[in-house]
Amino acid sequence: MGFSYLFVPLDIIPDRIPYFGHVDEATSVISGFLIARLLAQPQDRDHDLDAVPAPSLVRDPTPVGGRRQTPRLFLLLGYRGWWFVNAPLARRRSTLRGLVVMGGAARSGTTLLRGTMGRHPLIASLPETTVFLHRITSARHLGQRLGWNPVLIEQWQARSRSQVEFIERVHRAVVAEFGRPVWLEKTPANVLRFGFVRRSFPQAKLVHVIRDGRDVVSSLRWKPWAKIPRDIPRASPEAARRCGVLWARSVRAGLAHRSDKAYFELKYEDLVADPEAVLRRLLDFLEIPWSGRLLSTTAVPYGTAQRPMTASDDWPDDVRESFRQDQIVADGEVFRDSVGRWRHDLSRADAVALQPVIDDLLIELGYESDRSWASVHRALEKPLT
Repeated sequence: MGFSYLFVPLDIIPDRIPYFGHVDEATSVISGFLIARLLAQPQDRDHDLDAVPAPSLVRDPTPVGGRRQTPRLFLLLGYRGWWFVNAPLARRRSTLRGLVVMGGAARSGTTLLRGTMGRHPLIASLPETTVFLHRITSARHLGQRLGWNPVLIEQWQARSRSQVEFIERVHRAVVAEFGRPVWLEKTPANVLRFGFVRRSFPQAKLVHVIRDGRDVVSSLRWKPWAKIPRDIPRASPEAARRCGVLWARSVRAGLAHRSDKAYFELKYEDLVADPEAVLRRLLDFLEIPWSGRLLSTTAVPYGTAQRPMTASDDWPDDVRESFRQDQIVADGEVFRDSVGRWRHDLSRADAVALQPVIDDLLIELGYESDRSWASVHRALEKPLT
């Protein structure tokens, strides 16, 4: 931009005007160099972030070089704005291998499957990183959750010209830390980003976990992070309906990829009924050999097989408790107690409110053969009048 006036006439102010004739050209030169200075990536003389990071560096809480190594424009725009500015120069596709992206409606069993798969000696499985979503968890909270240096995470974002490059850096860090060639990233909302994953990472595998929407609603409505307005009581049929809408949206987003050869679909109910059969099919799809460790909670200690989730100190108590319960699920055995819980947890009013939202999917997925389930539902309460 600073030298653009040499090739493209920018003579907005006629040169014949005394004193001001060259202000437009001078402004172009000065502005160009200022923008170049802001955009310039500072050289990190201490650490090469493009190289495979050492596990000790990733986990070292000491700031890496401080904020002086982060471009000022990045601090001003944030990672999303920074990637938007760099979009014309960014690489949009990756040749990365060893990437498995798991998603599904919240409370569908993704945490259970993540914990189980993380016991495999070839698979590294961390708590949710959200790196495939439109909006990623802040570097500070992500660092606390993963036990990583948050300043380093921010520098990865600043040195990446796109979300694709940032994900590649995270992948390298995970593989280096655990010494395992496959990274399984589980964030339920990944299911809404399967299209982005396949466009940007052609070698990636997609795993979609599906659970009966009525059981999902029974669990989701009581979670503090569920997207239910504060003025709607959690026990109300409207809260149940809204949770049903969220379930249906997530499930449909995943089903849209059924024709993709890199897509694998499994039901939570099948997983808890016959875990070995389902896990063997999944590993065959991923082209990873079977390991008996998947069915043993004591074969590999959780702290070495995966990374425990750490809640941020400034999260509300109810959210921290929710994450703690999820951690218990990830570290526990496969159990069947929660299958069909909706028969006791949902009221007749809940069932009637849910029916128009989830009926089509329940039938399509084989959970029901017709639409009579709501009308014949008998909960532990008086029927509707």
